[in-house]
Amino acid sequence: IGETKAFLTARLAIMTAALLWKRPSKALEGFGLLIDGDRQLVSTVSHSKDCEILTSSRSARKLKGSTWMSAGEWPSLWGGSDWLSRPCGMALEAFADGKMPASRTSLSRTIFLALWWFYEACGSDSDLMATVKFGAVLDVLAGGKSNAGIERMIESLLMVPRGKPITYDGETVRMLVSRIYGDGRSRTLHGLNDRFGHDWSYTRDIGERIARDCLVRTLEWVNRNPEAEDLPDYFARRSIA
Repeated sequence: IGETKAFLTARLAIMTAALLWKRPSKALEGFGLLIDGDRQLVSTVSHSKDCEILTSSRSARKLKGSTWMSAGEWPSLWGGSDWLSRPCGMALEAFADGKMPASRTSLSRTIFLALWWFYEACGSDSDLMATVKFGAVLDVLAGGKSNAGIERMIESLLMVPRGKPITYDGETVRMLVSRIYGDGRSRTLHGLNDRFGHDWSYTRDIGERIARDCLVRTLEWVNRNPEAEDLPDYFARRSIA
């Protein structure tokens, strides 16, 4: 179990660094541990209704453009990221050590589980399963208070009223939470999602953006409040930004 925990801790440390990018899933493309195996080339075979056979291949470990930087850029970028490294380091250290800290136990658990769900979502081949997992990130950060709790959390963290449009096509916070958490996560987990064969790529993208922004704001708050034992009650406060 120690080896398994060590590997997971390493993966989540990489996930932590990827949160510096607006699209962590893109920043993670091409990264992995040596134990993940040699997956340099992935081949795909598909067929059409007319039995036409199509083949394609891609590199599974090739670093993408968004993650390239010069040798001197990374220390500068990471050096100003205490808001990220301190809270996540606290959570990862507690997990790797096998015991939670005497203080900030709840915060460590919340941060670790949110990072884990986010990592699993970014690496999912299925857009629907990724949506389920990004919905889980929001649920963890909102303390398991379902749709209403997630809506209130987004209001507090991102300062966007739940009835106000948050996307270019006019979707409100309430509508997005209903789609990501309600239709995506909850209905899928309970076997009630009758749209499992539909295209979930857009919902996956918007789910990643909202989950990432809420996680980043949460980590910033935790870093600014070193004495806090738990996240604030989102229903009791207008904003924690």
